[in-house]
Amino acid sequence: MYSRLRSLKLRRADSRGSAQFVVRDLWKHDLSSYNYVVIFGVDSMMAALHSKLTREMTADCSVIACRFPLPCEPSRTVGEGLDTVWLYKQSDVMRISL
Repeated sequence: MYSRLRSLKLRRADSRGSAQFVVRDLWKHDLSSYNYVVIFGVDSMMAALHSKLTREMTADCSVIACRFPLPCEPSRTVGEGLDTVWLYKQSDVMRISL
């Protein structure tokens, strides 16, 4: 609910109204057309997701991972424990994994 309210608020602030939420099969859907990707994943999928992002992530894309990090160094980390969120830029994802 909060995310949808935040999206509506962002749409009003952004004259283009480009914020949208898309629910798709992550493994079948091409991510190259997105500027931001938010993932609430599980630890066992993050290495495979990292591989997918190295193939599909564009230079201006950012990934926000919640609960579990990707196997690479993030640009920024906020919170701790289960409330940790990691921000990755394309250059972070393209670096060699930890």
